[in-house]
Amino acid sequence: MNQRTFSFRLRSRPTGAEPASASLQLERQDETGVWEALLPSLSTPGFRLYLVSMLICLHYHLVAEARERGRSLRSVEGSFRATAAADWTLTDLHGDFQLQLEHSAEPTEIASTGTSEAMNDGEVVEAIRQRMLHCPVLRNLDPAVPRTVVLHPFH
Repeated sequence: MNQRTFSFRLRSRPTGAEPASASLQLERQDETGVWEALLPSLSTPGFRLYLVSMLICLHYHLVAEARERGRSLRSVEGSFRATAAADWTLTDLHGDFQLQLEHSAEPTEIASTGTSEAMNDGEVVEAIRQRMLHCPVLRNLDPAVPRTVVLHPFH
């Protein structure tokens, strides 16, 4: 076996101030191509937990950045694919997320500066994507590992 591919999906309906993970549902694609619910536990293989931690970290930062910018999310759906070499070294990561933003006519207040600025959906989505790319789990990867995060907003 020259490489291994791992595929995951997530769905969430983050609302209010509840934790980003409160409505999170995870699935993984098994070796036969069937999607099954994923409930991480201490019996989950370690490498799979490592990959799931990346996906949960991405989701957390997606929700946190939207909230910090005063934007509510109706839903988030995402897919995450990781490829590893035969020696289990990651060779590629790709996340593709669809998020449904509540429309906001209010200026966005940036929590870190306390300033307000009008941001269109495209700017908010790009700010969210940039935050996701800097989540701690991804930042600790070898810089040579290509990683892609794509966001698709819809109303």
